[in-house]
Amino acid sequence: MTANSNCKNTYGTLWESRTAASCLTSDNSWPDFKITYTVTKGTTYYIGAREFFGKAIEGEVKLNVKMNGLDRELPAGMTGKGTEAEPFVLKTADHLAWFRDCVNECNTLVCAKIADDVKEIDMRTVCHKADTEKQVAELSWTPIGNFDNNYQGTFDGNGKTISNLYINATSEFAGFFGYLAGGNIKNITFDNAKVNSTGNYYTGILAGYAGSCIFENIKTLGNCSVEGKDITGGIAGIAVGNISNCENHAEVKGMGSLGGILGMYYGSDNSITSCANYGAVTGTYRQVGGMVGYFDSGTIQNSANYGDITGKDNVGNLIGEGVICNLNNVLGTGNVTATSDTERAGLLVGRISKSSSAASGILAYNSSAKLTINGAEQTGEAVKAIGEGSLTYPEGVNEADVIKAFTAEQLKSGEVAYLLAEGKALVEQAWGQQLGKDQYPVPGSDYKVIKAAQGDKDANGNYTYWATFSSQTNDVTLSVPSDRTLKVYNATVSAGKMTLAQRNGNQVAKEEGVLLKTDGEYVNAKANETNELAKASSDENHLVATPAEAKTVTADAGYKLYRLTYNKAATKEGLGFYLSVDKDNNSNDGTSLKATPGKAYLQVYEDDAKDPSSAALARSFVFGGGNETTGIEGITIMGTDVQRHGTIEGIFDLQGRKIVNPTKGIYIKNNKKVIIK
Repeated sequence: MTANSNCKNTYGTLWESRTAASCLTSDNSWPDFKITYTVTKGTTYYIGAREFFGKAIEGEVKLNVKMNGLDRELPAGMTGKGTEAEPFVLKTADHLAWFRDCVNECNTLVCAKIADDVKEIDMRTVCHKADTEKQVAELSWTPIGNFDNNYQGTFDGNGKTISNLYINATSEFAGFFGYLAGGNIKNITFDNAKVNSTGNYYTGILAGYAGSCIFENIKTLGNCSVEGKDITGGIAGIAVGNISNCENHAEVKGMGSLGGILGMYYGSDNSITSCANYGAVTGTYRQVGGMVGYFDSGTIQNSANYGDITGKDNVGNLIGEGVICNLNNVLGTGNVTATSDTERAGLLVGRISKSSSAASGILAYNSSAKLTINGAEQTGEAVKAIGEGSLTYPEGVNEADVIKAFTAEQLKSGEVAYLLAEGKALVEQAWGQQLGKDQYPVPGSDYKVIKAAQGDKDANGNYTYWATFSSQTNDVTLSVPSDRTLKVYNATVSAGKMTLAQRNGNQVAKEEGVLLKTDGEYVNAKANETNELAKASSDENHLVATPAEAKTVTADAGYKLYRLTYNKAATKEGLGFYLSVDKDNNSNDGTSLKATPGKAYLQVYEDDAKDPSSAALARSFVFGGGNETTGIEGITIMGTDVQRHGTIEGIFDLQGRKIVNPTKGIYIKNNKKVIIK
């Protein structure tokens, strides 16, 4: 039950009898008391009301009393109880409208989800623009939750799409949700949403106003649009809680405090994480940003803006104006335009007002993006990442280490995605990029980027690239763009020689180490949906996956460890597997090494690492270069063909032994298989 007095400046109480010693509950909120109480069926209750300051009421005051329990009859096809454990299960637009009415009648904690067997809910039956030819009147969606009834429950879109949302409002708090005070909204995609409000504040496709509410996995498609006045965003007008994995493709228009994700953010200890804006954001006033227009406090991390941003002043790719903003591993690639003569415009942030704002990781931007101020495109030193203000950096780190401009080619190559991922293990990487398709790094992409080391040139004069790889959590598929080549190998060592056996395909089992060879510096690694691959046995592959965390590993008794590295790192010479050196543990004989997650190392039985003719332990297996004393002359790559990497003068048998007087048989010469008949 709810009761109020139509904003008549009253104080209200609820009693179970006229003679009770105390009331059950009361409220003296200004300007209108509002009582919500769970009543028992068949019981009589009494509502008392006085003027706000305690005087008896003279004349009449009309009270609104509603019985709005959750045991009401549900619409056909709808199930659930509205609780966290048993949410309402919604299948149609009518179900959504019923749920909206339920919330707006003061059931602000009810929970709902879109049904598993529903792909999309089309809203055209409950909201649509006018059609004069068909004599259909306009019907604007009334938001879920309002100023009097702040929604605080959990709404799970279940990965489904809500299409054709239509809002043409004249009031504030415009969006699919109007006013959120808490709870969790997640897993919704909006298709062809059109939201327009002439109210002064708080407009967004998902929500107009969001207090301490969590947003997860919200996406608007490119055919969506939102237009408001002040405090307008592609996802929400204003928010306070944690925002993660949200993506806006809608065009955002308005006056000031506009953002591709949020118009305003008061995050304090909260953050915007792994979010991206692709839509153009255009404001006629100030505080316009690709992520957030006005950023009071909080953190933006692993997030990007790709849309063009326009405003009067305080304009930036990420933030228009920030007070206390903490930025970590972010990217801005859009053009930034300030229509006034101002210094508060930058390719990352327009203005930062407090120097306690901090930056870490990499703050990357596109060196080709245009910064235009008052009609003039800026050049040279006039192009700024931060228009006005400054950031603080970790100890020992300066601005040039963090704020970096990258060319379009660097952004496309995978280099920036790799740097933003900070070399973390595959499952921990927040950034990715599908090479050959994505022009920029993408937060949350399944296509993670690994880096290969430059080796010697091949017979065509092109550099080769080599890397070890492993994943402790998933089976993985490795890939490169269609115009490149990729080979994946197992590696074994015997009689002081290394043999590389090319694998059938580019998939790698969980907890398996491999070696890969390609013709470019960056390679994609994408986790498989299932872990069904079988690892190669230790007899077939001496490569061992590194642990999930950086740590020192120790060789098993009787074994030696080798790691992929250079003989001369500064000049990238002598790439190959070298007997490990661990200075921290005073080891230079292959007994221990510092292992990096996502890599692999060789663990070789010591006798197998020795040349039988000399009993000397091979200290390295170097790719190419012609040095026959390193053990590399034993590498045989097994695949559809038998070939050798690197040019070594002479003729060798398939076991890598140099032959002075070859007889009939198959041999290797100048990297190619030859047959002597």
